[in-house]
Amino acid sequence: MRLTLRLNGDCVRAFHVALAKRLSRLPGVELAVDARPAPGGVPRSAEALFQLETLIHRLPANGTAKRVSLSTLASHARPSAPADLTIDLVGDVEPQGRRVWRLAYDGVCGEEALLALILAGRTPLVRLEQNGATVAEGRLGTEYHGIALASFQDMLARTASLIVAAVNGAGRSPLPVLPEPSCEASATALPSATKLGVRAAKATARRIVQQIYHLCYNAPHWRVGWRETGGKDLYELRAHPQSGWRDLPDDGSRFYADPFPVLHRGQVTLFVEDYIHRIGKAILSAVAFGPNGPAGTPKPVLELPYHLSYPFVFERDGEM
Repeated sequence: MRLTLRLNGDCVRAFHVALAKRLSRLPGVELAVDARPAPGGVPRSAEALFQLETLIHRLPANGTAKRVSLSTLASHARPSAPADLTIDLVGDVEPQGRRVWRLAYDGVCGEEALLALILAGRTPLVRLEQNGATVAEGRLGTEYHGIALASFQDMLARTASLIVAAVNGAGRSPLPVLPEPSCEASATALPSATKLGVRAAKATARRIVQQIYHLCYNAPHWRVGWRETGGKDLYELRAHPQSGWRDLPDDGSRFYADPFPVLHRGQVTLFVEDYIHRIGKAILSAVAFGPNGPAGTPKPVLELPYHLSYPFVFERDGEM
């Protein structure tokens, strides 16, 4: 099967190289790469965000989003004959009687669409489509919510797996002949760059700036408030008290969240999520309360290699 991979030659990533390598290894596949420059792409400001996240979160510098030279794809020849199948990662290949599988994230083509969805806090649906009909699709999960670069790389890797699995299945059976879309369907199937317009680009740029601000200024920065009560309070009043609150102080390099107070043998101890900005994850800490509030600052009680939160505390056999 002659297979052409269409990608933007102005922005070649390690993802494209790895995908081309995996596709070329499939039995019976003869791969060519169409790497003509294409409009669009991830905003330049995103690269600054990626560099900052790499530094702060100590991410590896050789992930799937790493920019590489176009020459890394030199071993894959340009298309010299009509392809049996074209995988379109850009969204600019017109079918014109050819079999074209177009890749889209929530219905929009291009890696810039994927990044925009990540920055918006969405969990994208990636889909390979032929003539508007679904060839393969999957929901892109990630373990790195809140870190744009790590999420982007994770989802690119999962996208590659979806594409390879779909092509591998097609190689072992006749390629499906899917119906041509109606004029009405084709008009609404995939929003064009023009329809997405300047507003979408501005929204992505705004979210990139917000992410950079959060990284540079330790935001968001949560706080735990405590207050003395007498008589009826939150549960009885069905209202959030507006006064009397005091902050559990922090040193600015961390914040406290998810408070869990425990009364045990006459002593109140407050367990909290203790988020340390420098390492980008939280441990669990606790502080004893006296008549005048917290007796000192929270001290670590549980630290693991991954992020911890919501410190539930249980009693068993008389021990907490």
